[in-house]
Amino acid sequence: MAHALQTRRDFGKLALAAIPAVSAVRGAPELPSVFHGVRLGIGSYSFREFKLDDIIAGLPQVPLGTLELESRFVEPGMMSAGRGGLPPEQREALRQWRLGPSVDELRAVKKRFDDAGIHVYAYNIPIDASFTDEEVDRVFPMAQALGVEVINVVTTLPLAERLAAPAAKYKMRVGFHPTAGRRDENYIGTGDSWRKIVAMSPNFGVCPDLAGRANWGPDPLAFLREMRDRLTALHTHDSVPFGQGQAPVKEILLMIQSEKMRFVPVIERIYPLKPEMDKVAEIRSLVEYCKNALV
Repeated sequence: MAHALQTRRDFGKLALAAIPAVSAVRGAPELPSVFHGVRLGIGSYSFREFKLDDIIAGLPQVPLGTLELESRFVEPGMMSAGRGGLPPEQREALRQWRLGPSVDELRAVKKRFDDAGIHVYAYNIPIDASFTDEEVDRVFPMAQALGVEVINVVTTLPLAERLAAPAAKYKMRVGFHPTAGRRDENYIGTGDSWRKIVAMSPNFGVCPDLAGRANWGPDPLAFLREMRDRLTALHTHDSVPFGQGQAPVKEILLMIQSEKMRFVPVIERIYPLKPEMDKVAEIRSLVEYCKNALV
């Protein structure tokens, strides 16, 4: 128990240490993110039909200043990658980009977000067996170039172990999102799998997806309370606009508020829109729902 307590403290110290370093280098007045004590974020998946320019232009219209940025918006070739991934020659080109100019290019991306008053809170990247050890290590300087507080990854239990050493080396938190695809003994996304994750390293945390809440255990709010000091984010969404479905978005927001939890609910619009619908306005409506729930 003493080891577990120390682990939670270490993870919390990493979270607190990141915030002043980020705010000290703002390039413009930061867009609002904290509402009645709860820090809200937007997942770039909400802008999946957009390009990077559209995200930078769209967030001031929401407005919300905390973003989880998916790697596909900045890594060359990934916007056009299909379910099977990149062809071998493009995959090798991506590897060379990561090991070469990626840090400088991501610093330039950070400046563009800074100039718009947007803080890239988290960098979200899938890490699979095709990653070399050098690539795994390089993810951390890439994330630091963006000025993020946390790296959220999609991977498997065996591959997670490869992130423990670089997470300690760079003193960065890593949050584990549910594994994509087939569920087997290597799957991350159940309560027990995340308990295995947080036992691996004091730098490891949890980034659950609200759509998978049935896998956490009988009471999703109890699971969030259990993991409160190890949560890097909660991907917060429903299959329909907030308030029209079954996801306990309001209950979770009020729990964060009343219990003074520090993790970020990252709002995602996952449901499809008709071509004529205003995508930014739809995202703004989700944020407004969350803000009104906290009044």
